[in-house]
Amino acid sequence: MSPCSPPDPHRVETGVRMLRGWGLRTEVAWDGGERPPEIRAAEMQQALESPGVHAVLVTRAGKGAEELLPLLDFSVLERQPKPVCGFSDVTFLHHAIAAAVRRPSFHTPELAWSVRLNGEHSAASLRETLLGEASGLQAGQGVVRSRGPAVTGRLRGGNLSALARIDATAAAKGDILFLEELRETPQTVGELLNRITARGHLAGVSAVVFGQFVECGDAEQLRAVLDDWCERSVQTVLAGIPAGHGVEQETMAMGWPVSVEPATGTLSYVSSPTDAGLTW
Repeated sequence: MSPCSPPDPHRVETGVRMLRGWGLRTEVAWDGGERPPEIRAAEMQQALESPGVHAVLVTRAGKGAEELLPLLDFSVLERQPKPVCGFSDVTFLHHAIAAAVRRPSFHTPELAWSVRLNGEHSAASLRETLLGEASGLQAGQGVVRSRGPAVTGRLRGGNLSALARIDATAAAKGDILFLEELRETPQTVGELLNRITARGHLAGVSAVVFGQFVECGDAEQLRAVLDDWCERSVQTVLAGIPAGHGVEQETMAMGWPVSVEPATGTLSYVSSPTDAGLTW
Protein backbone atom coordinates (compact mmCIF):
# COMPACT_ATOMS: atom_id res chain seq x y z
CA MET A 1 0.00 0.00 0.00
CA SER A 2 1.02 3.63 -0.49
CA PRO A 3 -0.51 5.69 2.35
CA CYS A 4 2.42 8.12 2.31
CA SER A 5 4.45 9.37 -0.68
CA PRO A 6 4.11 7.79 -4.13
CA PRO A 7 6.83 5.15 -4.70
CA ASP A 8 9.06 4.30 -7.61
CA PRO A 9 7.06 1.67 -9.58
CA HIS A 10 10.17 -0.27 -10.58
CA ARG A 11 11.23 -0.62 -6.95
CA VAL A 12 7.70 -1.72 -6.04
CA GLU A 13 7.92 -4.40 -8.72
CA THR A 14 11.20 -5.59 -7.18
CA GLY A 15 9.62 -5.85 -3.73
CA VAL A 16 6.49 -7.59 -4.97
CA ARG A 17 8.58 -10.07 -6.95
CA MET A 18 10.49 -10.85 -3.77
CA LEU A 19 7.29 -11.50 -1.76
CA ARG A 20 5.83 -13.68 -4.48
CA GLY A 21 9.09 -15.59 -4.63
CA TRP A 22 8.46 -16.52 -1.00
CA GLY A 23 5.08 -17.94 -2.00
CA LEU A 24 3.05 -15.00 -0.68
CA ARG A 25 -0.01 -13.89 -2.64
CA THR A 26 0.44 -10.16 -3.14
CA GLU A 27 -1.89 -7.39 -4.30
CA VAL A 28 -0.74 -3.83 -4.98
CA ALA A 29 -3.14 -1.06 -3.94
CA TRP A 30 -1.59 1.96 -5.66
CA ASP A 31 -2.40 4.14 -8.68
CA GLY A 32 0.97 5.85 -9.07
CA GLY A 33 -0.04 9.42 -8.28
CA GLU A 34 -0.62 11.90 -5.49
CA ARG A 35 -3.94 11.28 -3.71
CA PRO A 36 -5.85 13.16 -1.01
CA PRO A 37 -5.58 11.81 2.55
CA GLU A 38 -9.23 10.73 2.61
CA ILE A 39 -8.68 8.29 -0.25
CA ARG A 40 -5.41 6.94 1.15
CA ALA A 41 -6.95 6.49 4.60
CA ALA A 42 -10.06 4.74 3.25
CA GLU A 43 -7.87 2.38 1.25
CA MET A 44 -5.79 1.55 4.30
CA GLN A 45 -8.80 1.13 6.59
CA GLN A 46 -10.30 -1.32 4.12
CA ALA A 47 -7.09 -3.35 4.18
CA LEU A 48 -7.02 -3.33 7.99
CA GLU A 49 -10.60 -4.57 8.17
CA SER A 50 -10.50 -7.10 5.33
CA PRO A 51 -10.19 -10.71 6.58
CA GLY A 52 -8.56 -11.58 3.27
CA VAL A 53 -5.61 -9.23 3.88
CA HIS A 54 -3.07 -10.79 6.24
CA ALA A 55 -0.37 -8.11 6.17
CA VAL A 56 -0.05 -4.46 5.11
CA LEU A 57 3.34 -3.42 3.73
CA VAL A 58 3.94 0.26 2.99
CA THR A 59 5.66 0.81 -0.34
CA ARG A 60 7.31 4.13 0.56
CA ALA A 61 7.39 6.46 3.57
CA GLY A 62 8.37 10.03 2.67
CA LYS A 63 5.46 12.05 4.04
CA GLY A 64 1.71 11.91 4.53
CA ALA A 65 1.20 9.40 7.34
CA GLU A 66 0.59 12.02 10.02
CA GLU A 67 -2.45 13.47 8.27
CA LEU A 68 -4.07 10.03 8.14
CA LEU A 69 -4.14 9.53 11.91
CA PRO A 70 -7.54 11.18 12.57
CA LEU A 71 -9.03 9.14 9.73
CA LEU A 72 -7.86 5.65 10.78
CA ASP A 73 -9.26 3.24 13.38
CA PHE A 74 -6.54 0.82 14.48
CA SER A 75 -8.71 -0.83 17.14
CA VAL A 76 -9.71 -3.34 14.45
CA LEU A 77 -6.25 -4.89 14.91
CA GLU A 78 -7.33 -6.14 18.33
CA ARG A 79 -10.03 -8.25 16.70
CA GLN A 80 -8.08 -9.07 13.56
CA PRO A 81 -4.30 -8.81 14.09
CA LYS A 82 -2.06 -8.39 11.06
CA PRO A 83 1.41 -6.95 10.47
CA VAL A 84 1.53 -3.29 9.45
CA CYS A 85 5.01 -2.78 8.02
CA GLY A 86 7.16 0.25 7.22
CA PHE A 87 9.53 2.80 8.74
CA SER A 88 10.49 6.49 8.81
CA ASP A 89 7.23 8.43 8.28
CA VAL A 90 5.36 5.21 9.14
CA THR A 91 6.50 5.92 12.72
CA PHE A 92 3.24 7.89 13.02
CA LEU A 93 1.29 4.69 12.27
CA HIS A 94 3.43 2.52 14.57
CA HIS A 95 2.84 4.98 17.41
CA ALA A 96 -0.92 5.09 16.82
CA ILE A 97 -1.11 1.28 16.73
CA ALA A 98 0.84 0.99 20.00
CA ALA A 99 -1.55 3.49 21.60
CA ALA A 100 -4.66 1.69 20.33
CA VAL A 101 -3.92 -2.04 20.79
CA ARG A 102 -1.50 -4.47 22.40
CA ARG A 103 -0.47 -5.94 19.07
CA PRO A 104 2.85 -5.62 17.25
CA SER A 105 3.52 -3.60 14.14
CA PHE A 106 6.77 -3.94 12.24
CA HIS A 107 9.64 -1.57 11.52
CA THR A 108 10.69 -2.80 8.08
CA PRO A 109 12.37 -1.50 4.93
CA GLU A 110 10.06 -0.02 2.32
CA LEU A 111 8.44 -2.51 -0.03
CA ALA A 112 9.65 -0.26 -2.85
CA TRP A 113 12.78 -2.34 -2.45
CA SER A 114 16.15 -0.62 -2.75
CA VAL A 115 18.79 -3.09 -3.91
CA ARG A 116 21.38 -0.42 -3.11
CA LEU A 117 20.44 -0.41 0.58
CA ASN A 118 18.94 -3.81 1.15
CA GLY A 119 20.48 -7.10 0.12
CA GLU A 120 19.97 -10.73 1.08
CA HIS A 121 20.36 -10.01 4.79
CA SER A 122 17.52 -7.46 4.82
CA ALA A 123 15.33 -9.72 2.74
CA ALA A 124 15.95 -12.70 5.03
CA SER A 125 15.08 -10.62 8.11
CA LEU A 126 11.78 -9.49 6.59
CA ARG A 127 10.92 -12.99 5.43
CA GLU A 128 11.70 -14.55 8.81
CA THR A 129 9.54 -12.01 10.59
CA LEU A 130 6.56 -12.31 8.25
CA LEU A 131 6.68 -16.10 8.45
CA GLY A 132 7.01 -16.20 12.23
CA GLU A 133 10.65 -17.23 12.48
CA ALA A 134 12.27 -14.06 13.90
CA SER A 135 14.13 -14.12 17.22
CA GLY A 136 15.70 -10.64 17.45
CA LEU A 137 18.55 -8.45 16.25
CA GLN A 138 22.30 -8.21 16.84
CA ALA A 139 23.91 -4.81 17.23
CA GLY A 140 26.94 -3.74 15.23
CA GLN A 141 29.04 -0.61 15.50
CA GLY A 142 26.91 1.98 17.27
CA VAL A 143 26.74 5.76 17.28
CA VAL A 144 27.47 5.63 21.03
CA ARG A 145 28.81 3.04 23.48
CA SER A 146 26.30 0.43 24.67
CA ARG A 147 26.14 0.25 28.44
CA GLY A 148 24.05 -0.52 31.51
CA PRO A 149 22.23 -3.59 32.81
CA ALA A 150 20.00 -5.87 30.77
CA VAL A 151 16.33 -4.85 30.80
CA THR A 152 13.04 -6.12 29.44
CA GLY A 153 10.19 -3.95 28.20
CA ARG A 154 7.87 -3.13 25.33
CA LEU A 155 9.70 -1.66 22.34
CA ARG A 156 8.31 1.53 20.83
CA GLY A 157 9.60 4.60 18.99
CA GLY A 158 10.98 4.99 15.48
CA ASN A 159 12.14 8.01 13.52
CA LEU A 160 13.30 10.80 15.83
CA SER A 161 11.92 13.64 13.68
CA ALA A 162 8.49 12.01 13.52
CA LEU A 163 8.35 11.37 17.27
CA ALA A 164 9.21 15.01 17.92
CA ARG A 165 5.91 15.98 16.29
CA ILE A 166 3.56 13.83 18.41
CA ASP A 167 2.79 13.41 22.09
CA ALA A 168 3.70 10.13 23.77
CA THR A 169 0.18 8.72 23.96
CA ALA A 170 1.59 5.18 23.64
CA ALA A 171 4.05 5.50 26.53
CA ALA A 172 4.00 3.05 29.44
CA LYS A 173 6.35 2.51 32.38
CA GLY A 174 9.26 0.21 31.55
CA ASP A 175 9.10 0.76 27.79
CA ILE A 176 12.23 0.61 25.65
CA LEU A 177 12.59 3.53 23.24
CA PHE A 178 14.04 2.97 19.75
CA LEU A 179 15.41 5.94 17.76
CA GLU A 180 16.87 6.39 14.26
CA GLU A 181 17.42 9.42 12.03
CA LEU A 182 18.45 10.67 8.59
CA ARG A 183 20.10 13.91 7.42
CA GLU A 184 20.09 16.00 10.57
CA THR A 185 23.01 17.87 12.12
CA PRO A 186 24.26 17.03 15.62
CA GLN A 187 22.71 20.31 16.79
CA THR A 188 19.27 19.52 15.37
CA VAL A 189 19.49 15.96 16.73
CA GLY A 190 20.00 17.49 20.16
CA GLU A 191 17.02 19.76 19.65
CA LEU A 192 14.86 16.83 18.54
CA LEU A 193 15.91 14.79 21.58
CA ASN A 194 14.89 17.62 23.86
CA ARG A 195 11.59 17.88 22.00
CA ILE A 196 10.69 14.19 22.41
CA THR A 197 11.60 14.47 26.08
CA ALA A 198 9.22 17.42 26.45
CA ARG A 199 6.48 15.47 24.66
CA GLY A 200 6.77 12.64 27.18
CA HIS A 201 8.46 9.97 25.08
CA LEU A 202 11.11 9.37 27.75
CA ALA A 203 8.68 9.05 30.66
CA GLY A 204 9.11 5.67 32.37
CA VAL A 205 11.58 4.42 29.75
CA SER A 206 13.93 1.69 31.00
CA ALA A 207 16.35 1.75 28.06
CA VAL A 208 17.13 3.53 24.79
CA VAL A 209 18.03 1.62 21.62
CA PHE A 210 19.78 3.52 18.84
CA GLY A 211 19.47 2.37 15.26
CA GLN A 212 21.07 3.91 12.20
CA PHE A 213 21.86 7.63 12.20
CA VAL A 214 22.67 8.32 8.55
CA GLU A 215 24.23 11.54 7.20
CA CYS A 216 23.89 13.22 10.58
CA GLY A 217 27.09 15.26 10.47
CA ASP A 218 30.36 14.84 12.32
CA ALA A 219 30.41 11.47 14.12
CA GLU A 220 32.22 12.77 17.21
CA GLN A 221 29.86 15.70 17.62
CA LEU A 222 26.85 13.41 17.17
CA ARG A 223 28.25 10.97 19.74
CA ALA A 224 28.72 13.80 22.24
CA VAL A 225 25.13 14.98 21.78
CA LEU A 226 23.68 11.48 22.18
CA ASP A 227 25.92 10.62 25.13
CA ASP A 228 24.98 13.80 26.95
CA TRP A 229 21.27 13.13 26.49
CA CYS A 230 21.63 9.49 27.57
CA GLU A 231 23.58 10.43 30.69
CA ARG A 232 20.70 12.67 31.71
CA SER A 233 17.98 10.23 30.71
CA VAL A 234 18.58 6.48 31.05
CA GLN A 235 20.98 3.93 32.50
CA THR A 236 20.72 1.26 29.79
CA VAL A 237 21.74 2.04 26.21
CA LEU A 238 22.04 -0.34 23.25
CA ALA A 239 23.49 1.16 20.07
CA GLY A 240 24.17 -0.23 16.61
CA ILE A 241 20.87 -1.98 15.87
CA PRO A 242 20.67 -2.29 12.04
CA ALA A 243 17.32 -0.57 11.57
CA GLY A 244 16.63 2.81 9.98
CA HIS A 245 17.80 4.55 6.83
CA GLY A 246 21.13 2.73 6.44
CA VAL A 247 22.26 -0.35 4.55
CA GLU A 248 21.00 -3.86 5.29
CA GLN A 249 18.07 -2.72 7.39
CA GLU A 250 16.58 -5.50 9.48
CA THR A 251 12.96 -5.97 10.49
CA MET A 252 11.94 -5.33 14.09
CA ALA A 253 8.66 -5.80 15.96
CA MET A 254 7.36 -2.60 17.57
CA GLY A 255 4.91 -2.51 20.47
CA TRP A 256 6.19 -5.91 21.59
CA PRO A 257 8.17 -7.11 24.65
CA VAL A 258 11.90 -7.40 24.06
CA SER A 259 15.01 -8.01 26.15
CA VAL A 260 17.95 -5.65 25.66
CA GLU A 261 21.43 -6.83 26.70
CA PRO A 262 24.16 -4.22 26.13
CA ALA A 263 26.92 -6.64 27.19
CA THR A 264 26.15 -8.98 24.29
CA GLY A 265 24.70 -6.37 21.94
CA THR A 266 21.43 -8.24 21.53
CA LEU A 267 17.79 -7.28 21.24
CA SER A 268 15.67 -10.41 21.53
CA TYR A 269 11.93 -11.03 21.64
CA VAL A 270 10.48 -12.29 24.91
CA SER A 271 8.13 -14.35 22.75
CA SER A 272 7.55 -14.52 19.02
CA PRO A 273 5.61 -11.51 17.70
CA THR A 274 3.36 -14.00 15.92
CA ASP A 275 2.15 -15.08 19.37
CA ALA A 276 -0.05 -11.98 19.16
CA GLY A 277 -2.49 -13.95 17.06
CA LEU A 278 -1.33 -12.75 13.66
CA THR A 279 -3.34 -14.38 10.90
CA TRP A 280 -0.60 -14.77 8.30
